[in-house]
Amino acid sequence: VTHTWPGVKLHGLIEEEIATPGESEEKPKGEAELSPNLEGLYTRSHRAMVAARDRAYAEQQSFFQGRVQQASAECESILATERQWTVNWEKQVKMCSGKLV
Repeated sequence: VTHTWPGVKLHGLIEEEIATPGESEEKPKGEAELSPNLEGLYTRSHRAMVAARDRAYAEQQSFFQGRVQQASAECESILATERQWTVNWEKQVKMCSGKLV
């Protein structure tokens, strides 16, 4: 007895796909492209393999999302520091020119 397991979502680790030049067809939102289906026997080892694949994929997605959030937080922190530096620089320039109130 053969069984068909659905493929995993392709491009699941990309927040937003960037259209390449020359592509005019746009896929509707919500329609995920999947990897090819897996066909095999319906034995305990086959089920375990597919379950392990799905767990590994879910773990990788979770790791990726965490890294993206961490990078976003680091970027925002750096930008906040730069903004504060700009404010302080402007204050220093005003102080040097005698225009600080």
